[in-house]
Amino acid sequence: MRRLYLSSIVFCIAIVSIYIYIFNATASDFSKNDKLLYSYVKYPNYRGMIFSNYPREEVELFVTVNPKLKNMTLNSINLVGYIKKVKEGDSLVEVDAGKLTTNDVILKLPTERLKTGKYYVELAVYNNIDNALLENNWHEIIKIEPNRKKPSVYIGKNKAMYVDGKPFFPVGWFTSSDPQKTGEISIIADMGFNCVMNYGINQFHNGGSIKAISMYLDEANRKGIKVIYSLKDIFEGYKRIPQRVGPFKGEEGMYKGVISLFKDSPAILAWFISDERPVSWMKRLKKHYDWARELDQNHPVWICQNRPEEIGEYVGVTDIIGVDTYPVPDRPVTDVSKFINIAKKVTNNSYPIIAVLQTHGNFQYGGKGRAPTADEIRVMTYLALIDGAKGIIYYSFFDFIKTPEYNKNYPVLKQLAKEVLALSSMLLLGTDAELPEIVGDKQDIRMLAKIYEGNYYLIVLNTREKNRDIILTFNDTPRNIIMPFESRNIIIADNRLEDKMPSYGVHVYQWVNNN
Repeated sequence: MRRLYLSSIVFCIAIVSIYIYIFNATASDFSKNDKLLYSYVKYPNYRGMIFSNYPREEVELFVTVNPKLKNMTLNSINLVGYIKKVKEGDSLVEVDAGKLTTNDVILKLPTERLKTGKYYVELAVYNNIDNALLENNWHEIIKIEPNRKKPSVYIGKNKAMYVDGKPFFPVGWFTSSDPQKTGEISIIADMGFNCVMNYGINQFHNGGSIKAISMYLDEANRKGIKVIYSLKDIFEGYKRIPQRVGPFKGEEGMYKGVISLFKDSPAILAWFISDERPVSWMKRLKKHYDWARELDQNHPVWICQNRPEEIGEYVGVTDIIGVDTYPVPDRPVTDVSKFINIAKKVTNNSYPIIAVLQTHGNFQYGGKGRAPTADEIRVMTYLALIDGAKGIIYYSFFDFIKTPEYNKNYPVLKQLAKEVLALSSMLLLGTDAELPEIVGDKQDIRMLAKIYEGNYYLIVLNTREKNRDIILTFNDTPRNIIMPFESRNIIIADNRLEDKMPSYGVHVYQWVNNN
């Protein structure tokens, strides 16, 4: 999330050259367009785990084939999926994709007849002429016993995060504080937030202090704050790599040592392994992701990226995708929606997305841009919610407290945390509902409708920096409308709701569902 402003083009070129030299990888090493066969598990959506209460007994894979790389066509190849107990064993399930008409394929393999345990999904591409194997790859899946305890934190149905079996919507801050100074935790908890991602947790005292980190995690747990633990700097050759973390030294030593030591802390929510790293880092990210998976089955891995069109390349190295864009003041606030929807498209909406939203100004990073206003923070937050974000982390607390708008925006952020958490169960578990019709000018109005626990929820957002009137019509007349965050009543006549929308304003309506 930190922005780097370099004054010298030559210096930029030198840095890129160093990265390529050190990490010996290019974007093409991992691009799906440069492989004959590229695939990932789209469902189940968390580490191939099939839980007993999942609604579908199947594995769904997103597959891309590029026969042109072999001077072939789609008609000259065949794609087959298998499920096996061991990699070279007999097939328990076999599904032929049939005649291929497009490079991108969704392939589904049934699992209802499989016993509990670990399996391997093999995807294979054959030459149609002689049935010779051209390329194959493997994915691990696990069918979980019905009575087996689920991970402490996992991604469940609807791509929602679950903590100790309950849905959890992270609403928090990026921070960068000395773990010995826990006052920041108290402030964030008092504002009503529930998590932090601390850049500095491994960085102080000539390297991380195990005692200080342990105290920090304990205090966070006491305050009801979950910690997304930052491992993003632990890359050999990277300028911010700590000298050590306690007794642990070196990339692998620190990475594995930290996870092994702190994975049982009740404060841990996830491991943060990449902060806008380019695709050229993919081999190292894959190694780090695999280390985290092997050492800790109880917590997911999170990466963050500000180039959403590239996010499709990161499948297989993360469990959660963070999308950050900081549009104020040079771009429209609706870029939040643009970035989230690009990320959803390039990953086939297979991953939970956490929106990383702006509270800082470019002036704090060598530029001239101001920090967002309270209204802009609010509209960006609700845009993220409407577009399906499964969490919101604001960047950043250490910048926010230094902005001229801090005193004015502090109560706004506190209220936003209250609102988002009040709506979180509906957002995570509610079912999509029919939207009302907008009478007249529809431009710059965004809406979300869901039904949850017998109630209909409607969020209406004005993304225009101008006051306006709005008229909505419904098929069924809403009754006893509640405005959960406003002290006023709404009158409905002839299935018609009329209301005023302030500049960048949002209204949340709630009533008992009539159907």
